[in-house]
Amino acid sequence: MGEVKIGIAKENAFHEPTVYYLWECPEYIKNEVWGELLQLEDNTNDIKMFHGTWLVKLKEVCEKHNVKINLVQ
Repeated sequence: MGEVKIGIAKENAFHEPTVYYLWECPEYIKNEVWGELLQLEDNTNDIKMFHGTWLVKLKEVCEKHNVKINLVQ
């Protein structure tokens, strides 16, 4: 299983989160969400922040693998 920890990095004028920090995330979750899109030169997916539009995909993948997402302050 595992756990994903995210935090709010930026909010819009209505105080809605738009960008998130990715504090902790199992590699297999990162690979499934961002693997083909964001391959870095050293073949890792070292994602530190992501736009809120990716939250839907992250939630889907975590739900599929029964992994909990925790929002940390």
